[in-house]
Amino acid sequence: MQRFDIEHFFRFGKNKLLMNKIQTPDVVHEESWWQLVMIAYTQLYLAREIAESIANPWEKYLPAIQQASREKSPTQVQRAFQRIIRGIGTPAKPPKPRNKSLGRKQGETRLKRLHHSIVFKRKIALEKGYNTS
Repeated sequence: MQRFDIEHFFRFGKNKLLMNKIQTPDVVHEESWWQLVMIAYTQLYLAREIAESIANPWEKYLPAIQQASREKSPTQVQRAFQRIIRGIGTPAKPPKPRNKSLGRKQGETRLKRLHHSIVFKRKIALEKGYNTS
C-alpha cells in the first residue's frame, strides 16, 4: 500500500507541483525545491477537509463529484486552494516601495561557476555487454 501512495505522490508532484522542473547545478538548491514541493503537498493534504468541490463544466454530472462526503483528491484541493487562502487571509503586511538598488560596487567581480567534466557511461555499457548503438 505504501508504494501505491508514493507513486501517486511523485506523479502528482511532477505533473501539478512542478517537482521535476527545477534546473540548477547546485544540489542544495534542488533539495530545497523538493522540500518546498513536499510542504505544498502537505498543505494540500491538510486542507482537504475545508476544500469545496469545484467541478469543471464537464465534470458536474459525474457521480464522484456529486458525493459531498467523498474525500477530495489533491487535484480537487489544489483547485479550491485559492478560495481557502482568500478566506484565511495573510499575516504579511503589504510591500513598501523602495528606491532603486545600488547594485554591484565598482570593481567587484563575481566568482565563476565551477565547470565539471562530462561523465560518459558508454565504456561501462560495453564492459557489461550492452548494445549501445
